[in-house]
Amino acid sequence: MKMTLIGVAFVGASLLVWGAAGCGKKEASCDAVFEHVRDLAPADMREMLDASKDGALAKCETLSVEQRKCILEASDLGQVSACKKK
Repeated sequence: MKMTLIGVAFVGASLLVWGAAGCGKKEASCDAVFEHVRDLAPADMREMLDASKDGALAKCETLSVEQRKCILEASDLGQVSACKKK
């Protein structure tokens, strides 16, 4: 799947907004959220996501446990995006 600049921006923004950083319970840890979102992203985007990890981790503290669990249950990036409404 060839990613456009808009696609890259969407995934990057989704990760930054719904990304992760050691936030509490192990089952919904922010590190796990980051890795899960990274795994859902196309392979050619992972290096860019890794480069923005610090920013994503900083945003994690704004997420509820429910939102983090929702992201961990997501099977695609569209579902990750929907988790922000929870």
